[in-house]
Amino acid sequence: MQILRVTEEQETESIGKLTTGETVRAGCYDGDCYFRIDYKDRIIQTAIDPSSLFEAYEFDFGGDGDKELILIEYSEYSPNIMVVSYSKGNSSLMLHDEISSNKTLIRQNYIECFDETGLPTNVWHYYKGVFWEMVPVSTH
Repeated sequence: MQILRVTEEQETESIGKLTTGETVRAGCYDGDCYFRIDYKDRIIQTAIDPSSLFEAYEFDFGGDGDKELILIEYSEYSPNIMVVSYSKGNSSLMLHDEISSNKTLIRQNYIECFDETGLPTNVWHYYKGVFWEMVPVSTH
């Protein structure tokens, strides 16, 4: 479920809500852009590229009831994907990688990227709270 979206150098702040009720914000101020989560009296914030399109999604990998945040930054060079485990004001980066593909598929137990010919380029399998990179192998 998409929770917010920020376009290039957006003047106003975008605000969304997690299913747990926390407010998430993204925007730019004096040329610096950010994504942040407000939890009670605590703020968790990270910088994002000011010349990019930024999207945040909430997803339940593994179907365990714990929601992870998928942060996708479409910069002018190449997109980046980050998956963050988040709970009650604590966050942990689970995956951060460049997406060098045409299509990205996100499923309950994996993230798969494809090239322009439709062949997989990267596969990250989610198992017991960890992403494991699977390398596609040709059988020819």
